[in-house]
Amino acid sequence: MDRETGAFHGFQPIFYDVDAKVDEADPFGGHRAAYECLSHLASEWATAKVDLEVTLKYLPEPDPNMIERKEIELLTERVATGSTITQVVGLGGLGKTSLIQQFLQEKRPEIATAGYDLVFGCSFYRADIGQFTQDMAFATVGPGPQPLPQQVERIRVHVKQSRTLLVLDGLEAILDEEATLRSPYVLQILESVVAGGGAVVITSRIEAKGGALDEGQRIEVKPFSDEQILDFLRNWGLDGLGDAANKRLVEITAGHPLALRILAGVLQDVPPTAAVATIERSAVIDLADEVDPLRENRLARIFGSYFHHLDESEVAFLDCLTVFERPAAFPLIDSAFTQAYPDTAINRPLIGSDLRPIVARLLERRLLTASPLGEISCHPTVREYFTKHAGEEPTSLAPIHRYLAGEALKGAPLQPDSFEEAVPLIGACRHAGECGDWALFDDLFRDRLMRGFRDHLCDTLGAWDEALRLATLGDTAALRAELDIESGYYPITVARCLKHLGRTSESRSKYVHGLKHVASSQDPSGAMYVNNLMTLLIWRGELAGADWLVELNIRALSWIDEPWKHRWQVEHGFSSFGYLKMLQGRLVTAERLFAHSEQAWGELVDERPWPQINDYYALHRNELTLLLDPDAHQPVIANLTQLIADDEAGEWPESLCQGLLQAASVRIDYGARKGDPAEIDKAEAHLEQARTTTAGMNVTDVAITYQLTRLKAELARRAIGAEGNLGTAELKEMVDRTATLVSTSELHLATPEVTAARGALASLDGNLDRASELYERALRQCERQGNAMAPLSPRSLVGWLGGQLGRTVTPEATGSTADLIGLVGTQLTPEWMTERLDTLPVAG
Repeated sequence: MDRETGAFHGFQPIFYDVDAKVDEADPFGGHRAAYECLSHLASEWATAKVDLEVTLKYLPEPDPNMIERKEIELLTERVATGSTITQVVGLGGLGKTSLIQQFLQEKRPEIATAGYDLVFGCSFYRADIGQFTQDMAFATVGPGPQPLPQQVERIRVHVKQSRTLLVLDGLEAILDEEATLRSPYVLQILESVVAGGGAVVITSRIEAKGGALDEGQRIEVKPFSDEQILDFLRNWGLDGLGDAANKRLVEITAGHPLALRILAGVLQDVPPTAAVATIERSAVIDLADEVDPLRENRLARIFGSYFHHLDESEVAFLDCLTVFERPAAFPLIDSAFTQAYPDTAINRPLIGSDLRPIVARLLERRLLTASPLGEISCHPTVREYFTKHAGEEPTSLAPIHRYLAGEALKGAPLQPDSFEEAVPLIGACRHAGECGDWALFDDLFRDRLMRGFRDHLCDTLGAWDEALRLATLGDTAALRAELDIESGYYPITVARCLKHLGRTSESRSKYVHGLKHVASSQDPSGAMYVNNLMTLLIWRGELAGADWLVELNIRALSWIDEPWKHRWQVEHGFSSFGYLKMLQGRLVTAERLFAHSEQAWGELVDERPWPQINDYYALHRNELTLLLDPDAHQPVIANLTQLIADDEAGEWPESLCQGLLQAASVRIDYGARKGDPAEIDKAEAHLEQARTTTAGMNVTDVAITYQLTRLKAELARRAIGAEGNLGTAELKEMVDRTATLVSTSELHLATPEVTAARGALASLDGNLDRASELYERALRQCERQGNAMAPLSPRSLVGWLGGQLGRTVTPEATGSTADLIGLVGTQLTPEWMTERLDTLPVAG
């Protein structure tokens, strides 16, 4: 404005009389352009002012040609509400990932306004659970050398205090055969995000079950409508193809977005007059009839007829790219694909070539994707198809895997001390397995990652999913034929990982399968492996099956050729036999077996390579002491206190947790008998220490015991007239959560406890008829299992409920009465072992 004349130069002000009637034909008073410009600037300013950290790992760059989708508003409502889990479900290639990216891009201001501090996303198509955990820890709480269980705990604390939007893409990649999420790490993070008022958005081809997922909602992604297809073509600049071509596209693609994207890439250079003929040659036949989202023929229908649009170098590139599970840097791709290998021709069209034009063409056709860091990958559905295609080729990808194994090992540590250090070794091990270099694979897995019997990768670093995957790769006849190793190692490692991850039915089958390999080779570790299966059957409530394996376990001691291992297996084996017999109500026999276990090292007890608490089944002798002498609480507490106070106890987190939980249970019982809330306070201190021992709490049976023991503490407080820490609704939620854990893991030894827990809650509500009904049901469940101890022990919820109802029962003892100590030294033959396994009782 000119100060002397008052004249304006450049921008001119626009004045509106707000009281004047608005001209409906021109509500902007002739200044529409200025209004729209200012509106756009305001919108851009608002977006720029949004302080929302967004970290997306392994997701491709967003599609620049997005169309309007109604699901965006549904997602916005769900996320704004908070404390929600939403599953975006649909067939492969329907645009689930693109939908999420569009949502994050368009609704970022709304997400920030809703109070979110962070958005973190990860694609399980391109990352495993360990990498996801590592990346989320880095994005939320910063880097750290802690094992995965401690990383998970750090994440959980953070997301409970900081509202987080968690995006998990391709969840079906980590589900089991029953479409259930079993990973304790992922489940715990989901629950913590929701508890912190955050939201979880998941994409999956199939609806996932398990834990907090069962309470979530579903948004089903459907193919594009006819109108959306036309919008899509306009965005791609293909709206001039003509009505005939448009109609045919609608008919043959059935609105499948990935098929449309690939066809759009093909049609960009095609004149309109040739469009219909090109579309006909690329027909995606009968896409609309797909009902099974995981069927292979879906892939064939989408891609099979595009082959004539690809030259041999493009096909070779896509075949070779399947050696990578994650987005890969172009220099590594270039070095791996363009060199000649003497034992394969699969990359022949690429040898010595400049790959950049090939990559550019495939990116343009949407057969490749690029990450924000420029790493190259492809849509999971594309990768699945070309994995199948490469497997049908007469030449092999093995030499490329061999080359990549060597590249991964450059600069890798000899043995990793953290998961981050383990990542290149895990990658190298996978490539070694894929190329059949079993000597390298075994060295990497057993010696460098697992560190022999220490099972470092899973037990110390907490990478159970990664250990399972690699062990599954090594569980092959080819490895056993080539290497002179313990034939049961890999299948038993698979079984052990499955058990830890709560997949106990699969674990049971794998143990039996693996033990038959053990029988054929007379593996010296056979006794330990049989004991692993026996204790799994105990926790599954299959006490008759566990009893059937005891003699086999004892006979397998005859195959051990090292004295210290023999003593170790006698100690561990006989303590677990004592626990089994105690459950079966044979208390005198149990006492003899526990005593034999304690004498295993004799005068060489100082040579035991680990603390006594390592053998956590021996802890159950304290329960036996109280069953035989109900007033022995003080010496039992003193014994448990000494065990869990051992300086080395922390190195055995599962055993430490078991000791803490048993100490808590005994103190709860003691406090209830004395009417002393101080003892229950001490019990809750033990519970808190167990809860923060993350590596131990990630074991499913430990987590179940923890929840049930917390409930016992609350019940005991009320029984002595003290005020509880949790409300009735919270107690019911705790029981429901425990019931879900028991059901999904199939660790049914705890089923009567959960039933009695429901009876205890009914009793608190004053519904004694319902409490009595549930008590009777728990007794029947115990009877079917052969569990005679639970109704007897006041530390059991079954026994506690019976006491509250004034009911006393003395179940009949079950199980074999054989002289187990007298069997030591009996020889085992492979034939006897195989027959014993073949006749293993199956729970009804």
